[in-house]
Amino acid sequence: MGKTFLTGLLAGVATIIINLILTPLFNVIDPNLVTAYSTGVFRVESDPTKMLFYVFPFLMGIILSWVWSKVRPVFKGQVASKQGVYFGLIIWLISVPDIFINYSSFPLPLLMIISWSIMGGVEAIVAGLIFAKLLK
Repeated sequence: MGKTFLTGLLAGVATIIINLILTPLFNVIDPNLVTAYSTGVFRVESDPTKMLFYVFPFLMGIILSWVWSKVRPVFKGQVASKQGVYFGLIIWLISVPDIFINYSSFPLPLLMIISWSIMGGVEAIVAGLIFAKLLK
């Protein structure tokens, strides 16, 4: 269980790094995204509840690491990198309904929703690669 937990934390760190790289890139593509984040739909940084936002990547990493340990036999016979990519794509596909509901429920720009989907896909694939390489 310890290796699964630590690998999940590593996936959380990777998620944060990807987010720190891709968010500014999307903000360059459309500077209006910066404004969209400050519309009042999201909690402000000074709100103590906002800290839970930063727990999410680690919680998700730990949960997905555990899920990987249970479903890994499904990917038997493939090289680790292919296993990781497939697992990441499956995780991303599972998130598509969430992306859809966000767009349909909140007054957010379509590019913001698309950027979240792209970031989520990259993050899921990288996490899948981490799991496939470290949790054999």
